[in-house]
Amino acid sequence: MTRAALAWAAAMATLSASPAVVRADFVRGAIKIDVRDQTGKPRESDVAVTGGANEIKVSRVGEVYLASGLLDGSYTVTVAGAAPQTVEVKGRVERGLVFVVGGNKPQTFALGGRDVACDPIDGAVIEAVAFARGGGLGAGRIDVRKHDGGKPVCSAIVAGGAATLRLVPGDYIISAKMVGGGKSEQRYVVRRDETPHPLALRAR
Repeated sequence: MTRAALAWAAAMATLSASPAVVRADFVRGAIKIDVRDQTGKPRESDVAVTGGANEIKVSRVGEVYLASGLLDGSYTVTVAGAAPQTVEVKGRVERGLVFVVGGNKPQTFALGGRDVACDPIDGAVIEAVAFARGGGLGAGRIDVRKHDGGKPVCSAIVAGGAATLRLVPGDYIISAKMVGGGKSEQRYVVRRDETPHPLALRAR
């Protein structure tokens, strides 16, 4: 093969690989970490996120902590006074994680290995806002099940009062359990070819 042919082949290989490189560089996720006391009030704490042997930058944004620009993989989140938690990041999503510290029973709201996250690629985007008892922004866990029969569908974690759900068209029951007490439940219908309305969850 001539030098010109080799150069052309190398250029074509570079161009073919470029979309994958760009996609890997820009499709990144985030972890939103909410630290609360037993009553549900936000608290400041020492928060660390590591991926492998690397420590990830964590920023305080409002009343939550944010680690962003994360590539796919497993990350360990550590908060003073609570057990470390592992979070799986995949694609351009924001994973919520809530630590309840202080008191006799430190608690964590996180998606476990058997949980199905509410983020199917073909799902409609639904912005959920959660309110604690008393009206402040809440934190906790959302569970979605089918309205007909109650079959579990997926779950999400509310951190900093919000969570983004992706749901395919269907008829659902959406329930939430909040830090500090209180629950919320309502029927929610996602219709094909319609933009879903925001979801408000108010603890009672």
